[in-house]
Amino acid sequence: GGGFKSTITDVTRFVKGLANRQMLHDSTYELMWTKQADSNYSYGFGIEENGSNRRVAHSGSQTKTATYYVVVPESKLGVAVMCNSEWARPVILGKKILQALGVALSPGEYAWNCNAEDKSDYQYAGVWRKGNRDQVIRKGYDHDDFNEEWQKLSNAGYRLVDLETYTAKNGVRRWDGIFNKQGGRYALWRNFDSDGFHQKWQEMSNDSLRLIDLETYEDAGKRQWAGVFIEGGGKYALWRDFDFDGFHQKWQEMSNDGLHLLDLETYTVGGQQRWAGVFREGSGKYALGQNFDSEGFHKKWEEMAAQGMRLAEVEVYQDGDEPLWSGVWLAGEEGYYLNRNHDYCSLYKKIMERSKAGYELLDLERY
Repeated sequence: GGGFKSTITDVTRFVKGLANRQMLHDSTYELMWTKQADSNYSYGFGIEENGSNRRVAHSGSQTKTATYYVVVPESKLGVAVMCNSEWARPVILGKKILQALGVALSPGEYAWNCNAEDKSDYQYAGVWRKGNRDQVIRKGYDHDDFNEEWQKLSNAGYRLVDLETYTAKNGVRRWDGIFNKQGGRYALWRNFDSDGFHQKWQEMSNDSLRLIDLETYEDAGKRQWAGVFIEGGGKYALWRDFDFDGFHQKWQEMSNDGLHLLDLETYTVGGQQRWAGVFREGSGKYALGQNFDSEGFHKKWEEMAAQGMRLAEVEVYQDGDEPLWSGVWLAGEEGYYLNRNHDYCSLYKKIMERSKAGYELLDLERY
């Protein structure tokens, strides 16, 4: 195998040359586009259909890109797709475009059946509230690509409101994010040690940028910190590195001072569970529940809902083979959902379903 660097313009020119048979003799094209015995492949081309609707195509992926082109020789039609992610589905996009151009395709050819994809061992949970803001969800970006996407979406009027990070099986740190259509100044800072993050948090706070989402993780054995900041005012606080009892006491102290827990983070230091929290000025009822097993957390969620409390933040971590759940509830009357234990395929479907029904994804957890 092999490859070369190109652009979508060059790929389109190549497709145009194939469709119009501008590069080779007709007999050579026919030889190239004849399926081999017991195969859907010819000389360098996949043959997707024979007869009057014959389609010749090729696809591939490499670091940060995925490409696909398809040509209908008899109609002199061609489509080229280049995506800036190796996990994109350019074949689906290309076939949807081809179908829109009038080429007969079965729906199964351009509908994504993610149940047919290989599954990871990870599961996902999502927290939804009734809302009508536009949202964009991004998943699986490396550091530089996420920064580029964050800047593009920010320039388009979207603000990062929820950040998730993890190390993929290939050892590369990946980043997921929920972006809402909203205004205001914003900032994203990552890969700070504890002191460096505290200094950055103070700098942002002095500039009226408030921390709304905190992430912590280990790279090369060193603990790192990241944070999402949005323009805002009022009282605020950040507390880290508490054990369970110490954090609960700090939460009670902050609550008595009119500060509500906005974001909760848990992690291990020397084998011991530690807790961190982002606090903002707030009013009204609110509650914190920590360290529930799955069934216990569901009961707590139902109990809080019956009291007019809505889950706003969920945190999950592994205790041996079992996940433990913690959550922050705020007073509210709007519609709400909590969906857990999904692979990403089923979660993706749930995201589409909830969005169409007028719900916003508040928090996304991977465990």
